[in-house]
Amino acid sequence: MSGNGRATSAHWRGFTTTELLIVLVIVGVLAFIAIPRLDIPSLKVAPVAEQIAAEIRYAQNLAMTRSAAHSFTVGGGSYSISNAGGGVPLSNGEGAGSYEDVTVDAVTVTFSPRFGRPDGGSSIAVSAGSSVATIVVEGETGYVYIVE
Repeated sequence: MSGNGRATSAHWRGFTTTELLIVLVIVGVLAFIAIPRLDIPSLKVAPVAEQIAAEIRYAQNLAMTRSAAHSFTVGGGSYSISNAGGGVPLSNGEGAGSYEDVTVDAVTVTFSPRFGRPDGGSSIAVSAGSSVATIVVEGETGYVYIVE
């Protein structure tokens, strides 16, 4: 107690709720403006490489399960799967897939029926700016992986 008979209260230092909310609003507005302006090439390369690798695996799976050779072709801004009968839908049901803002090597990989062995090893470079991811299809096993 102080000399006047009242209890002294501790003085807490900190931010008020209003101050915190104002800071959060300012950070949110800045993020809303800045994030769309980011043009980081690696953010474009990785998803395209993952999608193409997944579709290559799907083409290999089709070759094994349908006992018919299937080919995966990529280049010129699109990719597709085909067999002797013509075009085959991709894993999402579309006839062909596309990509933008990245450069992809033009390659065709054909998988043999039954075991899904590719016609040879392949490397597909996916690049944008200085960012590069390489999709590798092993010639002996058909194993598909990405090297970044």
